[in-house]
Amino acid sequence: IYDGRYFDPSTRAAINAVWQLAEPANGTVKLGLHKGHMNPASSQGYLEVSSVEAKALAKAKLIDTDSVWQKRQKI
Repeated sequence: IYDGRYFDPSTRAAINAVWQLAEPANGTVKLGLHKGHMNPASSQGYLEVSSVEAKALAKAKLIDTDSVWQKRQKI
């Protein structure tokens, strides 16, 4: 997902598989977030270049660009 491939068909399939595996689970997950040391300016350009393929596929309507999370909430 980091490589700007959220809309990639393989990423979407993996996310859907995780949701299916997690469906019978219930509980609470707690996590802590810590400020990172990444320079956002340099990562933005990298992500823009990496996402060109996925954006082209979406524009050609070859992949689904709807939110996986929102779809799961409707089920």
